[in-house]
Amino acid sequence: MKKVVLGNTDIYVSQLGFGTGTASRGGGSQQACLPNGKLVDLLLYAYDQGIDFWDTALAYKTHHSLGIAARKIGRNRVVIATKLHCSGYCRTRKLLEQSLRELQTDYVDICFMHGVRTRREFFARQGALAALIRAREEGLIRGIGLSSHGVAALEGVEESREIDVLLARINFQGVCMDSSRLGIYDRCVSIPLLRWFGERLYLGNILGRLTSASSEHKEISLNDFSRIHDILSRIHRQGRGVVGMKVLGQGQLSHLARRSFEYVKQLGYVDSFVVGMNSRNEIDVNCQLLCEI
Repeated sequence: MKKVVLGNTDIYVSQLGFGTGTASRGGGSQQACLPNGKLVDLLLYAYDQGIDFWDTALAYKTHHSLGIAARKIGRNRVVIATKLHCSGYCRTRKLLEQSLRELQTDYVDICFMHGVRTRREFFARQGALAALIRAREEGLIRGIGLSSHGVAALEGVEESREIDVLLARINFQGVCMDSSRLGIYDRCVSIPLLRWFGERLYLGNILGRLTSASSEHKEISLNDFSRIHDILSRIHRQGRGVVGMKVLGQGQLSHLARRSFEYVKQLGYVDSFVVGMNSRNEIDVNCQLLCEI
């Protein structure tokens, strides 16, 4: 498996990452619902195939399995990225410390601000960003990331020099990618309310359903598709790492996996991409496809 560096960081990862947040119909993560011990087994197997980049989030409830697998392999041999959905300094610090305990580690490689949709929401999370900057200075995290769910959030990353790595939705058909359209939530919720909700709820599960930027929208406009490519290209030229997600369109492009992987690899500005996997066969197929491209 090819190893790549994320932008100007010193974080080297496998080109294919193991995602542990595949959405299930009943809500939550498919990987968290696997039988006891199976996710640990899959992570160990993926590592043997060269996948040393693991993506998780506090909301996915997969931290414990990643922690066990990382200890079996050796913590410094894997790159762990997690995500937090909060806005204030103290809450972010508290949840980061909780994440470290669940992962059974004293640091994470990347901590993403989870599911940011607009500039307003990015601004509302400046307390969280300040907490992550402090954590980076203390060695609790190696890089600060932002997980984008809206075009305006991508533009916010372009303007903020503190973001080291961007997690962005990208695929060749524009399926489940970011939108510039604003829903009721984005138009009407004030900055104070954004901060309040950000401290108490995971917006991606609840309020996010009210915005047209949510992943429930199947395809984006050609204009947004073009804007996303331009923004991601500029962000990468700034020296920030770019990690792709939704490469298979939340499963809708699984039958076109080869074409999907080829497309992302040829873009030039996507360093690595994460795919949710639930079996050894899926790991084998994805690794084989990537090696053949």
